[in-house]
Amino acid sequence: IFLNEEIPRQTYKLCVQQNLSLVKFYYNNQCKRYVKIDKPLTIYKNNGFEYLIKDSWKQKNYQHKTHLQDKTFVLALEHTRQQQIQLIQKLSRGQYFNKILGMYTLTDKDTFTRSIQQQEQFFEQKMISQKKFYAKTYLQEQFGQFEKDYNPNNFYIAKPVKSYAGEGIVVSNNKTKLMKPDHIIQEYIDDMLLYKNHKFDIRMYVLFTSIDPLIAYLHFPGFLRLAKSVYQKPTVENSNNNFIHLTNLHQAGPNNRAFKTDDQLEGVVNLDKFLKEVDSNQQDFNFAKRVTSKQLRENLIHVAEEVIVANYPEILNEALQKNYNLHLWPKQLFQIVGVDAYFDTNGNAKVFEVNRGPDLHITGQTIHTHKRKAVVDALNLFGIRWYKDKKGNVINPLFGKSHIDVPKNTVKEDFSTTMEDLQNGKINIKKLTQIEKNCFKQIKEEGSRLGAYTRLKFENHLDSFRNTSYLTRLLYQVLLQDQNQQQAVDNIASDDEI
Repeated sequence: IFLNEEIPRQTYKLCVQQNLSLVKFYYNNQCKRYVKIDKPLTIYKNNGFEYLIKDSWKQKNYQHKTHLQDKTFVLALEHTRQQQIQLIQKLSRGQYFNKILGMYTLTDKDTFTRSIQQQEQFFEQKMISQKKFYAKTYLQEQFGQFEKDYNPNNFYIAKPVKSYAGEGIVVSNNKTKLMKPDHIIQEYIDDMLLYKNHKFDIRMYVLFTSIDPLIAYLHFPGFLRLAKSVYQKPTVENSNNNFIHLTNLHQAGPNNRAFKTDDQLEGVVNLDKFLKEVDSNQQDFNFAKRVTSKQLRENLIHVAEEVIVANYPEILNEALQKNYNLHLWPKQLFQIVGVDAYFDTNGNAKVFEVNRGPDLHITGQTIHTHKRKAVVDALNLFGIRWYKDKKGNVINPLFGKSHIDVPKNTVKEDFSTTMEDLQNGKINIKKLTQIEKNCFKQIKEEGSRLGAYTRLKFENHLDSFRNTSYLTRLLYQVLLQDQNQQQAVDNIASDDEI
């Protein structure tokens, strides 16, 4: 795979394995005993994918492409809003992009908060009992209510709605300092689980492969990021000390060095190691009761599912407003987001926020994490297809103009039933249309290439959707009703070769 046409050919061969229509990616730069494609396919990269191309420790300034007109590539790994809209609207068949529609709603703190609040109201109206997984938060238009609720004896945290890396965060009990434009205000979390007397959060990677139907996966394990200093309850004197109260790696010093806390602990800890310590060394934690690693892992999966379900109506609405067909088959868009979670002292998993563009670079701070595997597993799970023309030559697709020998990927928009019938349990899987069968094909195909990903089982949350698409409802209602889910998927998908 070559980075782009201007960079010397310094990488390994593009390989395929098992399913010969798919590119096979490696995170250890090895490709043995597999079919090799002679002609290079181009990949444009950004944001930490360079280790797919070369040794990540070799320093080189890569050229980033903002305009891809008249360019050929099979995969673009880009980052900014301008590039996102441009690429999504003009991708030709056989081209893939690591951004999916609907993610701004999920990852901007104000829209995220608004969705969570609507979800909580929905549960109250439906009298559904649910544990809250998000701290009490005030949007800017709710600052009047904050002034009524404000208690000068309590501390709060104000966060800019669109920033990252801890920039602009204020910890205070002074409401004047907290009530800033374009910020949200949250109650300071005082029952947060500590690890060896440090605050920490957990970075989890979630892969979206479809918005309609909704399909997403969680990579295991993620990793912990410890606060640099030992935890102290917030006071007027220490509230400005971000080393106590914040857990992001931008507080941890140069990213080319291993992160050590003030008391010389490893500042980045893989989640699997953490969970082993939960079972063997509970004295390192401030649990209020006995909790097992199995419970904590299940709680993390559950909260990831809850977060996405709560935001799905707004995610779907944002995606539908763009000039893009969400039902193409094969899919061409996917995205990895970073879910930042934590545990309370009872072991309940809760969430701080979701990051649209998590840093996927391998640095001195994160060299021992599973970032590389999360990305490579994502590419293999999603499935980057390659094609040959009628003469047997590999096609390197041209941006904005589909090659005649790359199969069409539009599907007739007809359905076997209605949303009303679905909600009443009226489904005849023998009459499913092609667009409906494709939902199950995608689950089956991706399920054969999971790597370390786990499918998020939204069928367990059907009653929690405030609103959903027809295809999302169909997919998960069938999976919920069938006791043998894999058999149901296989039966529906068996009509056509994947």
